[in-house]
Amino acid sequence: MFYTYAYLREDRTPYYIGKGNGNRMFVNHKGRRGTVIKVPSEDRILVLKENLTEEEAFRHEIYMISVLGRKDLGTGILRNQSDGGEGATGHRKSEDWKKNQSEYLKKNNPMYNKESLEKMRKSQTGKKQSKETIQKRKETIENMGGVKLTEEQKKKISDSKKGRKFSEEHKEALRKAWKKRKGVL
Repeated sequence: MFYTYAYLREDRTPYYIGKGNGNRMFVNHKGRRGTVIKVPSEDRILVLKENLTEEEAFRHEIYMISVLGRKDLGTGILRNQSDGGEGATGHRKSEDWKKNQSEYLKKNNPMYNKESLEKMRKSQTGKKQSKETIQKRKETIENMGGVKLTEEQKKKISDSKKGRKFSEEHKEALRKAWKKRKGVL
């Protein structure tokens, strides 16, 4: 089932009309021109109509936008950037689109680019985290009930470490770290 909703300004006038289902009205919206319509506090979200079919919700959205008008067209008070009635509920990306997007990201997103990843790694190498940061991380893990691995996860981790060769320098650094953690040093 679908619904229409309005985001309200502090003076309770609407500034955005939308159509959705599920938790759509609680999710920031990306506008056509790269703008973001941020979700206001719950007391400034108004459900206009509910229990609608998608077609009914589209029609109501179009109606409300036409009645209240759009700021960008100089016809009213809404920040909507379209007349409504469009959307892609349940839209699935094609395998070709996914492949093209993956290739694009590998070339342009630093998280996929080996050179950028290496620069980021080097920029963090040798930096020490504060005791506060370490303590906060420990507390977070404890509050989550600790990190519990399944037997399968434990086995995968163990298998991935078998047969690795370490330099003597690295082995010595591991020994020192272990002793320091155990309070031997």
